[in-house]
Amino acid sequence: MNKLYKLTLLFLVYSNAVGQTLDPAYNSDNYHFEDLAVTKSLELDGDLGFTTTFVNIALIKNDYWSDDVVLNQINSLGQTNRLGGFIHTGITYNTGNTNGLYIGANYNTMLGVTSQKELIELALRGNQNQPTIDLVQKNAFEQMSYGSVSIGRARYDSAKSTQIRYGLDFYSQQQFVKVVENQGRFQTDSSGEKLTVTDADVVVTQNLSNPFTSFGVGIDFEISRLFANNCWSFSLLDLGVIRSSEMRTATMLSNFVFDGFDVSSQVNSAGGIQIQDSFNQNFFETDTTSKIRLVPFQTCLQHVKVLGTNNSIDSRLTYIYFSGYYPLLETTYQQQFKAKSALWRVGARLGGFGVYGVQFGTVLPFGNGHSFKLDVVGLESMASSNLPVNWFGRFGLSIQL
Repeated sequence: MNKLYKLTLLFLVYSNAVGQTLDPAYNSDNYHFEDLAVTKSLELDGDLGFTTTFVNIALIKNDYWSDDVVLNQINSLGQTNRLGGFIHTGITYNTGNTNGLYIGANYNTMLGVTSQKELIELALRGNQNQPTIDLVQKNAFEQMSYGSVSIGRARYDSAKSTQIRYGLDFYSQQQFVKVVENQGRFQTDSSGEKLTVTDADVVVTQNLSNPFTSFGVGIDFEISRLFANNCWSFSLLDLGVIRSSEMRTATMLSNFVFDGFDVSSQVNSAGGIQIQDSFNQNFFETDTTSKIRLVPFQTCLQHVKVLGTNNSIDSRLTYIYFSGYYPLLETTYQQQFKAKSALWRVGARLGGFGVYGVQFGTVLPFGNGHSFKLDVVGLESMASSNLPVNWFGRFGLSIQL
């Protein structure tokens, strides 16, 4: 198990993105759509993934990176490369009474990267083949962890076959760091011991507050409308802000020469070397103050089209406000099986942090109105060494109370 695989696994276990979306699925009367009426229920949901436009499986499964593995990976790079890793877990209790109250709790972590080819090549094999790197596009790294508690109402209008949900979110941010590189030239001399930086535009933002002292507030809004053979849904989730009492912004100096620094002056009382502090003091202009920033909000437009008595097409267009995330298009064909008591689905995803992936899923009802949902993406990228990794899983459990 190589280092990249270990780091990926560690991230997925340690860290936790992205709020829930409306999910038309099975119900006993019309399997094409969820029952829009508000019922007393307990819902658990989650998703996790590691998706990218450039990391091939050979880079993950090999303990040793040969020259061929690295070269093949570099040759597969485009000018704009993206990567994302995320986990989301959530639970929601719906009272199901005339007030339609619901209470939910979620925890999320997301990491996003967008980078030009030269920076990834630099990370894979050093700068021996590219002593000069010019930043020609926006490159960014962003990582955020936060928890939230939600309270709201779900109202159903039977005359219009419409459900509207709206709620208030309260956030607690645990981690946040963002690096944005817009331009600059970074050039090493022939000996590789001196770095000359010109016209740099690089900003590093990091939350230094106590993990439980950065709070925020936001709103959720969802609407679903059922027609004869169609269901349209729109959601806007986690539209809010978080205030950090101690946010450090470090802006790189536009022009400087780096040829090392005296570490003896940076040794602390415990014998450690404060490398980050040394760089900030010598090559960055820093400012630490309280700041307010947007939560990674999510918006989704969804349409379910009935094709026949037991099949339909489910399409979604989703966008998340986060570095490296492009609009995500999902289209899934779904059909009943097992005497129309369950359904399977197959489709494709295009966009997001990755390029594309084939999706398989199922909805399995059990008991008195309960259901279990599962979607898996990226089985083809696990089998091929020539496809970028696009691993995604989503589950849902709905229990009627």
